[in-house]
Amino acid sequence: MVDTSVSEPRSDDRFRIGCPYPGCENGRVERIDSAAYCVACGRPASVCTEPRKCSAVNQTLARYCRRCGGKIKTGEPSSAEGKLPKDPGKPQLIELADIIWEPPKPRAQFLWFLTGRGSFYRLALHARKPELVAELGEEFGRSALLLSTKLSTSGEASVPIALAASEDHLVAVNLATAEWQVVYARDGQDRLLADLKTGCHALAKDEIAWYVLAQVGVGMELVQVPRAKAQVANRIPLSADGNVAGPWFHKGRLFCCSAQGVHVLFDNNWQVFDWPREFRPFLTPQEARQSAGLHTAVGTMPCLVGSDAAYVLGTRSGRPSLVVISSLEPGFVCTPAALPLTRTGVVAQSSKESGAGSGAPLLHTKGAVVECGGSSYRALATEDELVADGLPGYVYGVTVGRVEPTAGDSIRFYSPSGEQADYRLAQLRDYAEGVGFLPLGSGIVHVYVTNQQEMRALVWQG
Repeated sequence: MVDTSVSEPRSDDRFRIGCPYPGCENGRVERIDSAAYCVACGRPASVCTEPRKCSAVNQTLARYCRRCGGKIKTGEPSSAEGKLPKDPGKPQLIELADIIWEPPKPRAQFLWFLTGRGSFYRLALHARKPELVAELGEEFGRSALLLSTKLSTSGEASVPIALAASEDHLVAVNLATAEWQVVYARDGQDRLLADLKTGCHALAKDEIAWYVLAQVGVGMELVQVPRAKAQVANRIPLSADGNVAGPWFHKGRLFCCSAQGVHVLFDNNWQVFDWPREFRPFLTPQEARQSAGLHTAVGTMPCLVGSDAAYVLGTRSGRPSLVVISSLEPGFVCTPAALPLTRTGVVAQSSKESGAGSGAPLLHTKGAVVECGGSSYRALATEDELVADGLPGYVYGVTVGRVEPTAGDSIRFYSPSGEQADYRLAQLRDYAEGVGFLPLGSGIVHVYVTNQQEMRALVWQG
């Protein structure tokens, strides 16, 4: 058991073991392998690695060491790649306070998420509850969340931020200070598309700007918001009938999806690439979650952008299907691929953040957890006890599936070496469905929905 007692650190140890976060000045930092965290507040710390052996602990979002002033290298601590959590039978149960419309996002050893009431939180691996970062307002509660950076006021360094949108505004929250500001306000003619309940509306970024779709009368446009404060937002008309999903980036190209095809932006002009014959993409969350034979987790977009390709979910000739979008300059190629479904299955996405996943779709079907790489598929786990309605996961090289052994409904972890470990869902009487398996520090987090439509998290500390 972790010692949570708080002792006053000696003055010479203030930088080496004293908690670096405001409000927890008497906390003590404990180091485990390459990671460090405060045993009082549970928040993570980074250790200064300057050649002078400073070894002071700092906030994970700090740019400079609070003791020696040296520049801090950013990055996650090394994980036990391919190894199961030390005690998968005893995760920590944490309430996330409210409904969320997409899975949390990992950054700087925290999980960041936005609730339906517009409250912006972060969760640390060793914390007992989420920490409120900022109250944005209910109008931002259904927005996608985009983690990005912007130039500091001096222009000398990048500031880590989170972006969220309402119909009227795009705002940026400083992850380190919790201060937030409006970076774009509509002029009365447009309405930003930022509702994940009714549409698959994402926020996108590249090195020069952020991007969001907007409705203008009966038309549509892409709003390009420059990261440089002095520049004016650019608007690019988009001609499409019906619902439009996006925007996303793949291989340096911004694209959106409509019933007509894939709309790809080339030098401020859209080029449309047709879907394969009889393919109908999912363009709303309702379509993606209610398709016959296929179910997507809450917040899973019907377009999954991976390391090597982008994947669009839909139907072809009435059956669940997948289109692989590969980048072959000067255009995109859309290749259809049938999903390996016997009857039903659940689709999620392998974790790119852990470095072990490609970001390709994961399919949990009867008897297997499969990574869908387009025309080829890789079985990550095969077992008769795997059920068809489980949420698949692939984090730190560990495959996660849902099984129904004789002992009852369970989450099962599979390591590459063949080890297995179970967590019985019978211990959670209100478990309804999974949302995602996510990397956090050296641990794994499973977010799920209760029967009362509340969000909770199971945290295995690694």
